[in-house]
Amino acid sequence: LKKLQAEKLGFWDGIKSGIFCPLGHGVVNFPALLRAMKENGFSGWCCVEQDADNSIEDVQARLMVPFECCKLNIKYLRSLGVTSASSTFALPPRVVPDKFEIPLNICNHPSSWGVDYAECPTNPPWEGVIKCIAESGYSGTELGPVGYYDPAGLGEKLESLKLQLVAGNIFEKLHEPAEVKAILEKVHMSCKTLQKHGAKFFVIVPHVADEKIATAGRSADAPRLSDAVWAQFMDAIKQVAEITKTYGIHCTLHPHAGCWIEYEDEIERAMKDLPAELVSMCLDTGHAAYAGLDAVETYKKYAARIPYMHFKDANGPVLKKLQAEKLGFWDGIKSGIFCPLGHGVVNFPALLRAMKEKGFSGWCCVEQDADNSIEDVQARLMVPFECCKLNIKYLRSLGVTSASSKFAPPSRVCGTFVPGVTDYYTFPPAPYALMVDIFMREKGVPDASIRKFERFIDLPNLENRSKDILEMNPHGTVPFFKMEDGSFINETIAMCEYIEEVLPDGPCLIGRTAQERATVRMWQRRMEEHYVIPAYYGHRNWTASEDCAKDHFMRDFFSQRLTAEHGATLIPHAYKDWLVWAQNRIMWLEAEKQKEATKGGRAPDFIAGDFISTVDVQVYVTLWFFSEEFPHPPQMILQDLKGQLPWVQAWYDRVHARPAVSAARAYREESNKAYEARKEAK
Repeated sequence: LKKLQAEKLGFWDGIKSGIFCPLGHGVVNFPALLRAMKENGFSGWCCVEQDADNSIEDVQARLMVPFECCKLNIKYLRSLGVTSASSTFALPPRVVPDKFEIPLNICNHPSSWGVDYAECPTNPPWEGVIKCIAESGYSGTELGPVGYYDPAGLGEKLESLKLQLVAGNIFEKLHEPAEVKAILEKVHMSCKTLQKHGAKFFVIVPHVADEKIATAGRSADAPRLSDAVWAQFMDAIKQVAEITKTYGIHCTLHPHAGCWIEYEDEIERAMKDLPAELVSMCLDTGHAAYAGLDAVETYKKYAARIPYMHFKDANGPVLKKLQAEKLGFWDGIKSGIFCPLGHGVVNFPALLRAMKEKGFSGWCCVEQDADNSIEDVQARLMVPFECCKLNIKYLRSLGVTSASSKFAPPSRVCGTFVPGVTDYYTFPPAPYALMVDIFMREKGVPDASIRKFERFIDLPNLENRSKDILEMNPHGTVPFFKMEDGSFINETIAMCEYIEEVLPDGPCLIGRTAQERATVRMWQRRMEEHYVIPAYYGHRNWTASEDCAKDHFMRDFFSQRLTAEHGATLIPHAYKDWLVWAQNRIMWLEAEKQKEATKGGRAPDFIAGDFISTVDVQVYVTLWFFSEEFPHPPQMILQDLKGQLPWVQAWYDRVHARPAVSAARAYREESNKAYEARKEAK
């Protein structure tokens, strides 16, 4: 090799000169190579080669010299410890990738027929649209603009077509103060219909603005709202959300091309300014693509705030033309910017995998916004009908399966409670009650059902220790379930596991497989024993310590609760040790997740994996309660260790923003404020 380099000879000169020698006679360090292969788990086949020049005259040597070299080479490898992988020849097993599947309920929207305004004269008949949605294979429909679907006949149509009403929306000018009052009246009208038919979601679609229509899809050219107008805009959105909340309907914000919430900076600003417990996001993949965003990455970024989605695709060549010629949003609609799914720039296979990894379940709405101003009346109905069939077929080809084997509205919208439970005894402001509340909402139990089955217990006045309650629940704690057979289920984790057993649809919070369930239970024990219990006993023992002022409202709160009679005791002098223990476990959790990230390239999104589970609910509530809601004494772990717990902080923010968690916190706050009135009512 040195000679070839020094004399600047070529490759074939190298072959004739014997550049490739028998193994072990050259510069390759085979002992080190073999060790590296073993350490990295290599197994299977390797090929020995010693390229030769067979242009020699001796015909016999052309065969026999390489033969002898081959024997030398295999002998050398055996001397280094290379053994046969099997006694007989067999090809390694062929790796067959698992078939991808994700269960989702899929609905459609009248906008696929160009219905943006109820009064538009070119709208096709609503009875034909809703029938097409059902016959295309969808499980549900959105309501569309107020007044398009006839409220009087809607219930009969939904029942006969086996469709679920999933969501309603407004496409209105919330950025204009003079319009807000009339818009809020429409919100009430829509929500009354949605509530009547068990719908779950409300979608705020900001109306396109004259100043933004012309610059749709071109962020650099587009204007932005002034701070003052933006503040008014956000206030209007909050007003809408407060209304939907009173109907038990979850409010979401839908970024839209040509409106004041279109581009990445506008979306970020809105998500920051709007309370997570009040407003979530409805990600529309087509409008994200129109705005120049990667729909998959946008979903990943906001997954914790996305309970509902719109599936839409954007035609790449049309988008480029619109941008190059600086055409507006309505030009895009007429040009067919929104194409059938799979024909545009949105990477739906990657999106569906990301959704599955993040534990998304429930409803998605397919839309392919159309222009219904064409003259052919029949085509106004039938062309979108054919597109709808293509879109659902495409999703099925990617592994989207129905969320249930036969049509039935999922528990999150059906208005039922936990099967087998007749009464839910609770004191909503208590942290363990909040844990069960979050779990029920994650499983889709509606707010109205929780309220209906709730039996209020006056915890501060020791009603939980009364004779009647102790006969039902000797432990004296809340919450607990009364069952149909007259028995009772107490303890937070036991209640959550029961809920999971009887409500198996939707997200699974205890693990889908035996290994996942074991992993959840492992982490639950690790965190309950070493964080949750120390945190609570730090608080409880503090109330009896000298550090708790004698006039503090919590002073001696547990003196009649943690007694020998109730199988417990207080250790006031140890409360600080309990708090140190709790903080140490959170620091330990951070260290473990950093190790997982180093070993596997990333840490999971949640404590027990890439899905939310009971352990996340239990740890989150404890952290939130003793730092933000009930700091007696303060347990400000995230605040005191700011910057030292990056994984824990990101995880906490992720859980905090979940719609079910936000809704449960809001209900707790409402219950807390109403406590005095409820106490007097009892």
